[in-house]
Amino acid sequence: MRTFLLTVLIFLWPFSLCVHAQQTTARVSPESAGSAAEVSVAINPVNLNNLVAGSLIRNYPESSNPNAHFVTFDGGQTWETVMVPNPDGRIQGDDVVLFHRDGTCVHAFITFKGLWQEFPKEAASGIALCRSEDGGKSWSDQVLVVDHLNTKSPMEDKPWLIFDRHPQSPHYNSLYCSWTRFDNYGSKDPQDTTQIVFSRSRDAGKNFEPVIRISDQGGDCVDDDNTV
Repeated sequence: MRTFLLTVLIFLWPFSLCVHAQQTTARVSPESAGSAAEVSVAINPVNLNNLVAGSLIRNYPESSNPNAHFVTFDGGQTWETVMVPNPDGRIQGDDVVLFHRDGTCVHAFITFKGLWQEFPKEAASGIALCRSEDGGKSWSDQVLVVDHLNTKSPMEDKPWLIFDRHPQSPHYNSLYCSWTRFDNYGSKDPQDTTQIVFSRSRDAGKNFEPVIRISDQGGDCVDDDNTV
């Protein structure tokens, strides 16, 4: 048995070196950009050389736009930066990128104002989504999954997306979005809780249904281990 295993390892060793030698590192975000973080990346099932990433990004270009799409059509060797629409100049982040089976790409993220200020002049909290039907070259205007104007509470945080891909599902092709809702972000008051909430789109992200709560029990609002 040992002789057999040794023979197999010797046989596979040159192939492993070959695969390792082909690995390369490519820069995705521009060199002038700062604080590229909270990255999500997805592969187009219609064109496997087409990948799209979404990320928080700072100081590129110098404007109020803090989010970007990164797009490649050569399997990740070279990337183009396409800024995310931000008509209200809000802070954006917690990106999630997903492809539909037909090649449509959706990119969701949080969008808010005034969260870090005790008495903000402007306040809002929501989750927005953009769509691309050309592999990330161009993007639709924002669709709001949920939005609260003139208030910083509740705070909507960390969305995630999935398409219903099961052919026998009665909700086939529906787009689902779930996230954490903070009654009052950072509060230590036990009356303030976090919950997991959910919204569904029946048209691949063009419109979303009213939000429902799906968690049975809440957590605290301090954004720590006991927060849901």
